[in-house]
Amino acid sequence: MSLLDRLPARIVMIADLPIIGEAPSSESTYRTVTPDDLPALAELLVVAYAGTVDDLNESPEEALDYLHKRTRGEIVGPMLWDCSFVAVQRIAPVAAVLTSEENPGKPLLGDVYTHPDWQRRGLATALIHLTANALHERGYKEMTLKVAIANTDARRLYERLGFRSQ
Repeated sequence: MSLLDRLPARIVMIADLPIIGEAPSSESTYRTVTPDDLPALAELLVVAYAGTVDDLNESPEEALDYLHKRTRGEIVGPMLWDCSFVAVQRIAPVAAVLTSEENPGKPLLGDVYTHPDWQRRGLATALIHLTANALHERGYKEMTLKVAIANTDARRLYERLGFRSQ
C-alpha cells in the first residue's frame, strides 16, 4: 500500500486568481523550492503531520521517496517549481507549498505544511499568496487543493483565503 492510499477522506477546494488580501509579513525568508530542498522538506513533512489527521506514520525516507515522485510528476502532474515556495528561518525550511499542474491549465497546491513550532504565524497564508501571485502572473485563472475533511483548521484557513468546496 502506498502512502497516498493511506490518506484520509479529502475534499477539493478551488479559488479564483488572484486571491484577495495581502499576505502577512513575518520574520521568515521566502523563496522558490529547489530539488536540493527535498531532503529537508521530507523531514519537515513528517514533523508537520505527526499526530494530525494527515499523519501517515511515514518515515523520512518514505516522505523523501514521495516528494521525489511528486516533483517528477509521477503522482499529481508536472511540478511547477517557480510556483512552489518555502519559508526559511535561519537556514531551515519551516513551511512549504508545493504546486503541480494536475491537468493542463489546472494548478494544484498538492502539499501545504508548516512545522508545529511555526504554525499560526501567517506562514502558510504568505506562501499561498506567493503561489497565487506566481500562478496569476503565468496566466492561470484558478488553483485547487485537496484537504482532509477532518482538518477543520486548514479548511478555515483556505476558506478565509477565498477557497470554496467544489
